Amino acid sequence: MQKYWMDSPTIFSLLQEFLGTKTGFSEQYKVTATTGMRGIGDSSEQIKAGHLVRQTRPLDRAREISPDLVAAAEQSYQNCRQALQARCYSLASLGLSC
Repeated sequence: MQKYWMDSPTIFSLLQEFLGTKTGFSEQYKVTATTGMRGIGDSSEQIKAGHLVRQTRPLDRAREISPDLVAAAEQSYQNCRQALQARCYSLASLGLSC
């Protein structure tokens, strides 16, 4: 993953594919009145920049996630996504939107 540090287009493409989103991602984002507000999301000062702020920091190797845990998380994601898709299809068949 280290080789992708400065390669946002590749990361965004992989993220979009993994999440299955129709809309892509960008290094720029809209700053609103609630951006950076404590209790609503990221309250760090960098979030108010309106773009990705790259800061290198040493990684704590003790926090690495085991491959088994990653596999379990990916399976949970797939199960959730399939359940949501099935629910959406059920609603659509009734003429309702998701």
